[in-house]
Amino acid sequence: MFAEWNEDFGVGNHGSIVEGWQILDDGEAIRAAVEKHGKDATTSVAYCGLEVAGNLEDAEYRFWFDLFLRLSKRDHVGWA
Repeated sequence: MFAEWNEDFGVGNHGSIVEGWQILDDGEAIRAAVEKHGKDATTSVAYCGLEVAGNLEDAEYRFWFDLFLRLSKRDHVGWA
């Protein structure tokens, strides 16, 4: 059902979001995401994850999702 929803809205894995994402460290990936989306780091990384959403087993999806989780935890430390 989720994959069908993604296709209806044109979201899904249509190739790599950022070329060479496999070899990027966190900082490089964040810079690439911000360059692509022009938003703050957490939002840009989230957009990259949404662009490849649809296959939760996809390595690129997991890469962006894990990076998003690390960024969001970093942003909220201290007020939880």
